[in-house]
Amino acid sequence: MEEKSLLKRLGLERILVYGIGLLVLIVALFADLKISQSLYAPDNLFGQIFETAANIPTFALLVFAASLLFRFHPTPKQKWLDILMYAGFGAMVLGLSWYGGQHFREYLSRVCKTDFPAFFDFIYGLVYLALGFPFVFLIKKDYARQAFVFGLIALAIILTSALTMEGMKMLWLRPRYRTLVALYGNDAGAHWKAIYQPAFFGFSSKYGRAVLEEQGLNVGAAMEQLGITEWKAEEFYAFPSGHTMNVVVCACFGLASSFLPRLQGKEKWVRISVFAWGILTAISRILRGAHNLTDVSFAFVYGYLTYDLIATFLYPLFKRIFIKEEKKEEEPIPETAE
Repeated sequence: MEEKSLLKRLGLERILVYGIGLLVLIVALFADLKISQSLYAPDNLFGQIFETAANIPTFALLVFAASLLFRFHPTPKQKWLDILMYAGFGAMVLGLSWYGGQHFREYLSRVCKTDFPAFFDFIYGLVYLALGFPFVFLIKKDYARQAFVFGLIALAIILTSALTMEGMKMLWLRPRYRTLVALYGNDAGAHWKAIYQPAFFGFSSKYGRAVLEEQGLNVGAAMEQLGITEWKAEEFYAFPSGHTMNVVVCACFGLASSFLPRLQGKEKWVRISVFAWGILTAISRILRGAHNLTDVSFAFVYGYLTYDLIATFLYPLFKRIFIKEEKKEEEPIPETAE
C-alpha cells in the first residue's frame, strides 16, 4: 500500500517535470541563440560558483553510495571472497573520491584561470571522502540490506546518466557558446550550431587545434580567455549539460528513506530541493556560456527520466532479490509434529 501511494504522489511530479521540461525545450528551439547571447556573462559570480560547486552533492552521493556497499555488502561464506569485496568496494570509494577531487580542481582552475597542481586532487578527494564515508557508520545494521540496495541503485542511476551523457556529448560535438566567443569574438553567432546539427564525432578533423589554426584562428588566445591549458574536445561538449543532469539524478536520494527513518515522509522535499538546485545550475551554465537553453532543458528531462526508470523498475527488483531474501532466511522453521 505504501508503494502505491508513493506512485500516486509521483504522478503530478512526472507531469510537471516532463511537461514543463519538454515545453521549455520546444520553446528553446526557436530562441536558443538569442537567449545564450543575451544571458552570456562569463564573469558572473553566481555562474562561477555553480560551475565549480554544482556537482559537489553528486560526487558526495557517489562516495556515500559506494561506502554503503563497502560496509553493508552481503557476507559470503568464503572469507577470502569477503576480503576481496571489502578491498574492491574500498577501492571504489577511494577512486570516486579522487575523481571528484580531480573534477573540482579542473573547474576551479578554469574559473580562477590558474592551473592548480594535480596534488590538489588528493586534497579535494579527502573532502569528498569526509562528506560520504563516515556517515555510513551512523546507519543501524538493522537496515543493512536496505542500505546496500540503495547504494546499488544510486550508483546505477548516476553512472548510467554519466555514461549516456558522455556518449551524446562525443556524438554531438556541439560548440559551447563561450568557446565560439573566444575563437570568433563578435562573429560567434555565425558559427553557432543548433541542437539538430550534430557533428557526429570527429573532433580532430573538425575542431582540432591544427585545423582551426589553419583557418587563421588564434587558439592560444582562446585558451587563455577560457582559462584552460589544453585544447580538448571538452570545449565542444555543450549538448547535453552534464552539470544539470548530474544534479537532477540526485533525486534518487529520496529513496534513502528506506534506511534513514528521519527521512521518511520527507522524500518529496528532497526531490524539490534537488530540482531547485538543478534549475539554479541550469541558469548558471547559460550565464557562463557553457550551455544553451536546449542543452540544460534536455539534460533536466533526461536526468529525471534516468532516475524515474531505474527507480520504478530496477529498484523494486533489487528489493525483491536482496531484502525479501533476507526475510526468508530469518523466518523461523516450524517444528514438525511427531
